[in-house]
Amino acid sequence: MKIAACLAAACALAGRPPRRRTSVGTKRRPTTKAPLVAPPTFVAATICRAQETNEDAFSPLAVPERCRGAEAATRPWFKHVGLDTLFPGAGLGEVFDESSEFRAALRRAAREDRCDTSSPVRFDMTSSAQGSWFSRRPAAATHGVLREALGASAPTGDEFYAKIGGLTLDGVAPRTGHFIDIVGGPGSRRLARYAWHQDRGGDTEAVTVMLGFPAASRQRGCGVFSHVSPLSHLVVHEADAERDNSRPREFSDERGERRFLDVDAIPEASIVRPGYGRGRELIVYSDARVVHSAPDAIHRESLWRFM
Repeated sequence: MKIAACLAAACALAGRPPRRRTSVGTKRRPTTKAPLVAPPTFVAATICRAQETNEDAFSPLAVPERCRGAEAATRPWFKHVGLDTLFPGAGLGEVFDESSEFRAALRRAAREDRCDTSSPVRFDMTSSAQGSWFSRRPAAATHGVLREALGASAPTGDEFYAKIGGLTLDGVAPRTGHFIDIVGGPGSRRLARYAWHQDRGGDTEAVTVMLGFPAASRQRGCGVFSHVSPLSHLVVHEADAERDNSRPREFSDERGERRFLDVDAIPEASIVRPGYGRGRELIVYSDARVVHSAPDAIHRESLWRFM
């Protein structure tokens, strides 16, 4: 009782109400009756719609002189391609944009026709699966999906993969035959950290093509394609003579590569977020002349990559 009386007296002198005793200590009385406000919900779709693509602002990442190639870049080294441009008169762009059922069927068919038959996740649509886009297996399942949706104007399944994999940038096309249906990203609760890298370790003959599968029909904006940062020059280093170009160049401490190109703080002006939309379903880029990363906010069903 004496302790409680002393506490009340001290609070009175301080001009404030006494604290209420609880089983775990004292608790200050709330000073307002306003309800507590929850933190804003992370909504990737909203964030991606608000992001700037930076596609027209060519501000390449400066490559330090210690690892700089001789020729300076004069353009971004990536481009968009539309399905209707690649397959004129087939009506593919419209059905791809409008029908989630068609896009889902096309992904399943690709896994049947072009992904490794021994893969345990070949038909698990929630996991990434890979194979070869110029496999010798006839793309019968893909042809069936295209024919059902497009009728007589549909390309064959084999033509479909050959056309996409044959896209060029300065006359250079994907050449390894590697194909992957990349899944992952939806459901994220925060912005992801960038992981900038090159898939072919600076191989100047390496070109990558990506076909985006949006999260919803008639989707427009960022969050589907990988983000890219054009480089001011090719990255060259004395270690390249011993490098296997089939390995990624990840610019990580573990491989000692960060010492010649720091990608931890790429300026906002140098980050390009290729926008997705009707007529912009594909991108093509030079692996050696950019670094790329998964988007910081992902809003897509999946992403096909042809190398």
